Amino acid sequence: MKTINDDHQLFASFFKNDSIAPYAYLLSKRLQEGKICIHKKDVDLYSTEIPYPPPFSDVSSKKLISLVGASGKNSPFILHKDRLYLHRYFTYETQILAAIANLLNAEKSEIKERVKSLQKNILQATEMNRPVNTFLPMPKYSMLYKPLKYYNSLNRKTVG
Repeated sequence: MKTINDDHQLFASFFKNDSIAPYAYLLSKRLQEGKICIHKKDVDLYSTEIPYPPPFSDVSSKKLISLVGASGKNSPFILHKDRLYLHRYFTYETQILAAIANLLNAEKSEIKERVKSLQKNILQATEMNRPVNTFLPMPKYSMLYKPLKYYNSLNRKTVG
């Protein structure tokens, strides 16, 4: 039995298809570096970084069809827009992107109401000749603190 001391090579040897080994090796190495995918154009087929004999099969070749799928397929590797992912990390990225899109859509529906409220409070403050922050209590770490401080300074008011 051959002993493998390189974790990335050990991971790559888990897959019985030799054509996926260089990609599995490189993907494992990139995961250790904090990246979740490899782009096809970044894979040097003659790299000395990868301990497999060149040239490698193209990741989208028919030899790899059982291991590499498209988005929505149940396969260990996902090839999406020329990027190769482990299925798990592709799912994580997809879920995070969907959550961000939902937050942005929720924000769009509330933004008009928030702008109206801010305009109303600023108008009230200027009519009463008072600093705007008296109508908008907020801590100094609020993202509106600096703009309001600037607005109040224009009216020669101080932020309390």
